[in-house]
Amino acid sequence: MQTKKQFFPLIDSLRAFAVFIVIFFHGICEVFCREHGYYYPFSNGYLGVDLFFVLSGFLITNVLLREYLITGKISIKNFYVRRVLRLYPPIILAMIIFVVPLSFFNFRAAFSNFFFMATYTGDIVMLFRHFIPYLEYPLYFSHCWSLAIEEQFYIFYPTLLIIFLRVFGRKKISLSFLFFIFNVFFLLLVVVGTLKMGGHFYKFFLWRFF
Repeated sequence: MQTKKQFFPLIDSLRAFAVFIVIFFHGICEVFCREHGYYYPFSNGYLGVDLFFVLSGFLITNVLLREYLITGKISIKNFYVRRVLRLYPPIILAMIIFVVPLSFFNFRAAFSNFFFMATYTGDIVMLFRHFIPYLEYPLYFSHCWSLAIEEQFYIFYPTLLIIFLRVFGRKKISLSFLFFIFNVFFLLLVVVGTLKMGGHFYKFFLWRFF
């Protein structure tokens, strides 16, 4: 039996709102207001990225749970095929348009942007540059760090969800209790990660997984 895709109209409105505040947060007006001390209503626009992550997690969970409830299993293969077909075509197009021409003028910069885009590791650029000094900061695609977070989430989450369903699906265990334990554990992780990584922890996968 095929799982019918469920559509949530209100999510499109939330996505539009998230895009709106992120664009204004990074806009020229924000720089002008900050330099001149003017009030700027979109100073917390970075929260739009958090909203995207929440919506993505909700939609992916909904798709996987519906498949599990209808078929009794989750096909990891089909899940990754759908993700690749959805994510890689626009990335390939972007690299053809921007990275290929750049390679004729600055091959090192082109290769660095290509590497972090193709491998979805834009959230841990500093870690890679520590071990591979040749890599430059991916200036042209630095904004794609959030896509890297989502791709890494897709790698781990389906498997974790399957394990969770198999272990706890047929047992009478309070989900509220499990959620409380998870939050306590994650709070400790955030504290340690922040102390160790400082501002870099903002883009780190372990923080954004929550």
